[in-house]
Amino acid sequence: MLAIVLALLANTNIYSFIISICLFLTLFIDYFDSKSLHKTSIHQRKNILISCSLLLTGYVIALIQVIPPNDAKFTGSAKLFTESNILVNNIKHSAYFLMTIWRSYVPIPNFFDYHFWNSNLLIEGAGVFRIFALLLSLGLLIFSTAIFVQKPIILFLYTSGTLEILLFTHIKFLCYLRHHGYLFILFIVCLWLASYYPKHHFFSKNIISFSNSFTRYKNPVIMIILYTHILASMFAYSMDLLYPFSASKEVAQIIKSQDLSQHSVVGSKDYAVAPIAALLNQNIYYLESESLGSFINWNQRKDLNEAEFIRRLEKVVRKNTTVLVLNHELYNKVDELLDVSQIFKTNQSIVQGEDYYLYLVGKQQAAHEIVDE
Repeated sequence: MLAIVLALLANTNIYSFIISICLFLTLFIDYFDSKSLHKTSIHQRKNILISCSLLLTGYVIALIQVIPPNDAKFTGSAKLFTESNILVNNIKHSAYFLMTIWRSYVPIPNFFDYHFWNSNLLIEGAGVFRIFALLLSLGLLIFSTAIFVQKPIILFLYTSGTLEILLFTHIKFLCYLRHHGYLFILFIVCLWLASYYPKHHFFSKNIISFSNSFTRYKNPVIMIILYTHILASMFAYSMDLLYPFSASKEVAQIIKSQDLSQHSVVGSKDYAVAPIAALLNQNIYYLESESLGSFINWNQRKDLNEAEFIRRLEKVVRKNTTVLVLNHELYNKVDELLDVSQIFKTNQSIVQGEDYYLYLVGKQQAAHEIVDE
C-alpha cells in the first residue's frame, strides 16, 4: 500500500517526485537501521520485492512525464544573474535560492502592493530588507536542521529533500511561491514523522548540545510561522473576495458575448494571453511566435520590441479585421497606421501581468499605402 502511495505521489509533479524519492530512501535506511533484515520471512521479502517493483514502475512513469519536450525552456536561478564578476554572480545565485526558504516558510506578501501575488514583504523591499531576509533564511535552515539532529532518520529526510528542491530551483526551474511551498510541506511532514522516532544520540555531545539550544524554542517558533501563514492567507482571501485574481475570465466572456470570436484573435504577450485561449476553447495567434496555439512553445518565441510588434501586427491585420488582446496598452504609433477601437480594459487583476486591453483592429488605406511603399 505504501509503495502505491509513493508511486502516486511521484506522479503528481516534479516536487512531489523529489519528496517521494527522499521518503523511499528514508524508509530504506530506516529498514536497514532497524536491523530487521535477517528477521524478515520469505513471504515478507516477496512483499518487499513486489512493493519495490511497483514503486520503480511508478518512478519510471513519472520520469517519462517530467522529462521536458524539445520545445520547453526552463531557467534556474543560476541563469538569472549575468554579472561579469564570477564571485559576485555566485554570491547572488546563492543568496537568491537560499531566500527560497524564507519565501516558503514565511510567505508574508507585500501588503503595500495591489499585485501582491508571488511577492514577499522583505524580499520585494529595499536591499537592506533582502539582506535581512537572507539572514532569516539561513537562521530558519539552521534551526530546522538542528531540531532534527537527534532524529537522524528524519534529519536525512529533511536535508535531502530540502537540498534537492533548492538544487532543482538553482539549476532547472526558477519557481514561484506555489512551488516554494513544497519546502514548507516537507518541513511539516518531518515534524509529524519525528514524533514517531525516539531520540538517538548519533552525533557528538557538542552537536547534541547545539541541537538542544534550538529545540527548546521549537514550539514557539513553529507557532509564529503558522500564525504568519494564517495572516497571509486571510489577506489573500480578503483580496480575492474584493478583486478578480485574473481578468482573463472577464475578457473571454466579453469576446463570447459580443460574438468577437468570429474574427481572428491575436494576443501578446503570449504567456499572459494563454489563459484566455483555454477559456475560449480556441487557438489564439501569438505574435511572439507568429503561430496559432493554445499553449506556448517557449523555444519558438521571442520578446518583441515596439517596431517588431507593429510589423507583425500589420502583417496579420492586412488579411482581415482582428481582435487584439494585450496585457499592456497599445503603442500610440499603431493608431496612426491602423484602424483601432478599444473594446475593453481592466487594471484590477491581482496577478501582475494579467490586466488586459481588448481592441478591434482593422487596416487603413493609408497604412496599406505606407506598407506598399
